[in-house]
Amino acid sequence: MIFYCIIIFGVLIDLVSKYWSSIFVNEKIQILGDFVYLYHIKNDGIAFSIDVPFLKVVTIVLILGIFYYYFKEEKNKQSRLVDISFGLILAGAI
Repeated sequence: MIFYCIIIFGVLIDLVSKYWSSIFVNEKIQILGDFVYLYHIKNDGIAFSIDVPFLKVVTIVLILGIFYYYFKEEKNKQSRLVDISFGLILAGAI
């Protein structure tokens, strides 16, 4: 149950934070002097803006692969830490 809750909560936080960023962050906001800034950038690729052909297909295949591995290998171990970890990974992937 915690696995599904973390996925749903993680996806919701991701969507809300992206929406908030696109509306309220119009220019660089200083966080720690000249060292850390907050600003909105759209990433059209995979991690680190790596451009992948058929990005949506690759993403769906990876998500399904992670789900398959979790349900085949990890779910039966009854480990809350594993459930939380896979929930966070899938929330980020989705």
